Amino acid sequence: MAIPWYYVYSQRYEALHYMFKDSIKDERFNVTPLFVEQSEFNKVTYNGAHYLTGCFIKQEIILHILKKLPKNSYFLFTDVDFVILNEKGLYEFLKGYMDREVDMAYMWEGDKCNVGFALLRANEKTIAYFESVVKIGCERNDLNDLEVMFPLFSEFTGTIKILDKSVICLSNYYNETEKTGIKMVQLLCSNSKNYKLNMMEKYMGAKAFGVPVEKYISMAIQFGRTPDELGLITNQQNPAHTTASTHAP
Repeated sequence: MAIPWYYVYSQRYEALHYMFKDSIKDERFNVTPLFVEQSEFNKVTYNGAHYLTGCFIKQEIILHILKKLPKNSYFLFTDVDFVILNEKGLYEFLKGYMDREVDMAYMWEGDKCNVGFALLRANEKTIAYFESVVKIGCERNDLNDLEVMFPLFSEFTGTIKILDKSVICLSNYYNETEKTGIKMVQLLCSNSKNYKLNMMEKYMGAKAFGVPVEKYISMAIQFGRTPDELGLITNQQNPAHTTASTHAP
């Protein structure tokens, strides 16, 4: 049984889109990239305490998918800025949560979670949950996604699990996690007010994990993206000013 795998990208993340899609080889994942114009993100990002404050575009898309898919079917909805270190066994790992009929599963991040990787079950409970998330998100442009989603966990009537961080982890926890079983790492950034600094940290993180990121940047430029669109720092800017938060090896 194939697992649908959706992720959103824009012009800014096009190089990471090529990198991510190229790294998923298991045919049991039915990968569907969803393109959203960067101009739509520009309307609601980099305006608050966190650069994603007020942005609920992805949650609106998740709600649409939940309503479209057959009842009780599963799908993945993730960010695009992941490095896949070892795909072997990833399907079986996720299938284990499906076999336990978990309704929602997210990445571990300290005493909360990170919603950049989600395994979701399409049913009335998850639909009602995301309807609440989208409603509050549209009403409150001073909150980011987790600031809305996490408090609503207490009202969710289904089952929520946190994915094993030794299998799927965040880059800022990579060095304190047992390395032998890690299959995926999300490339975080230091939440700069400058999108180019954030993107350069992600590119640097991918490169540190051995990904030929220059290849994918070249692909994006070949298909019409400009360095500015991709968040590349030009010769007039000093990449040494980036604060590496990716904590790659």
